[in-house]
Amino acid sequence: MINQQEIHPVSVSSGIATYPDKETVDNAFRGAVERVYRIPGLGIAQALGNARVLNVVLLGALSAMLPVKSETWESVLKERVPSRFMDLNLRAFHKGRE
Repeated sequence: MINQQEIHPVSVSSGIATYPDKETVDNAFRGAVERVYRIPGLGIAQALGNARVLNVVLLGALSAMLPVKSETWESVLKERVPSRFMDLNLRAFHKGRE
């Protein structure tokens, strides 16, 4: 599972190197994993109003593929995330699961 957002390093933006195309990236991952899932994580996080919850969106997407109940993930988030950010992070987690 990878985020669809491309982050170009300085070597690419300066013209020294080129960013690999989607097919090249997917082929590299396919050598290591059975399936590649591209998640529009940044777009989902921005739609929720805060790009900083990108990682929680991706965590939610990953959690949907693992044999761990949603309640267990939520419990860990509640232990780790400050209460003032809990609602946003829970929404991000569930959007990622979708």
